[in-house]
Amino acid sequence: MTSQGYDTDFLQGVSIPLPTFSASLQADILFDSRLRDGYIADYPNFSLVMNKAAEKRSAAFVALNIDQSKFKNVRRIDNWRTDSRVGASIN
Repeated sequence: MTSQGYDTDFLQGVSIPLPTFSASLQADILFDSRLRDGYIADYPNFSLVMNKAAEKRSAAFVALNIDQSKFKNVRRIDNWRTDSRVGASIN
């Protein structure tokens, strides 16, 4: 899956880098060679870093870009898929 992901230069004239995590947290972060830099999952307009602990199953952090001037109502269907890079078998 290739996506643009979070854009650090989304705000004109301001650069906001992705958050970082401490070395002590590194053991808790999901690493996979299919992810950017081995740990960043990119999707359209956002990126996330997952906690690999099965009991937590949550993001360590998420960064996203939203341009509300381009907001539009979209009819959606509930057709969710698990991203195998960060999915059910992450341990």
